[in-house]
Amino acid sequence: MEGGASEWIARWCGQALARAVCAQFLPDGFHRELSIHYHWVALELAKCARGLLASQAGDAAGEAAGDAADTTLRLADGALQAFLFDDGVVAAFGDSDASHGARMLACLDRWRSRRVGPAPMAEVFPWAGYAVARAPDADSRLILDLGPAGAGHQHEDWGSMWFRHAGRDVQVDPGRFAYELAPDSFYADLRSSAAHSCVL
Repeated sequence: MEGGASEWIARWCGQALARAVCAQFLPDGFHRELSIHYHWVALELAKCARGLLASQAGDAAGEAAGDAADTTLRLADGALQAFLFDDGVVAAFGDSDASHGARMLACLDRWRSRRVGPAPMAEVFPWAGYAVARAPDADSRLILDLGPAGAGHQHEDWGSMWFRHAGRDVQVDPGRFAYELAPDSFYADLRSSAAHSCVL
């Protein structure tokens, strides 16, 4: 893409992408809906848009998308990995389920953004309200949901936890179980505090 008008369009697209990424993700890299499933979906769409823009519009679009979008996407990669276990299980807070982990890990591999080396012993996502603690063996993890409320796909699960010890899930979050909205489904119940491991 060359020339004045084409370069202007490329820059506008890059700036629009940067605005969209920064609007979708909190400053700590977590998606605003506070559901790891929707975090993954939004991250994958943003990465695809960023790659398409770079391949079709070149340097002008990349410069316009800028460091803010790239930094936010790197933080979002890290947030996703904090909730993924190497066996493909997902700590399924909010409208998430534990069954998409293998696909999420495959996306991280495709993006070449899977963490290399040991994960940090502790991570805090202050804007999203999640805290993650790991044991040195890396297969034991405690994830706490400390609030605030998300948008749309968040459950009333503040104070709940996901606890894995030595590769075994000890305390889990029910996630969405089945995304069924029929009146006789469990979906409404699964969104309530009573369905979660909340500390009251």
